[in-house]
Amino acid sequence: MQNQAGERFLKFSAPFVESTKEIFKVMISTDVRLHSPRLKVDRRSRGDITAFIAMNGVVGIGDNKKDFAGLLALAFTEPVYLAVASRMLGEEYKEYGPDVADVGAEIVNIILGKSKPALHALGIQLGMSNPSTIMGRQHEISFPRTGEVVEIIVESDMGQMFLDLCYQE
Repeated sequence: MQNQAGERFLKFSAPFVESTKEIFKVMISTDVRLHSPRLKVDRRSRGDITAFIAMNGVVGIGDNKKDFAGLLALAFTEPVYLAVASRMLGEEYKEYGPDVADVGAEIVNIILGKSKPALHALGIQLGMSNPSTIMGRQHEISFPRTGEVVEIIVESDMGQMFLDLCYQE
């Protein structure tokens, strides 16, 4: 990453990191530890189930505004997804199905919503977007074509998850 762009990306990603920690603590009753971000070298998910939400909006203040696009994705192996869903919904789930299909999408939507005030303070205004979920081994994520993608490993007592962030001006 170029120096200035890398600095902007770090500021952009910080609210998502903090929101992820808070949401897992409050909604799923677990503490998570996020590793340092690293550049993602491909578009493949590291999980079996990926919940994601696209981001579009404007960054900047006054006359110095630019459009931007981004994506927030959270990938789970199926056992970790089911453990998260079980804890979040208060009953045990042993297989993926309609009762748990929206859990991941709801989590990324809440992470984005909790991040918005801090992003707004950075001059980032987001438009509306709906979360989605992809399931299947080795699926690809459609990140914006240009711009860096970072992956952050999320450790929990239920196993690892993978938080991917992309930001493109």
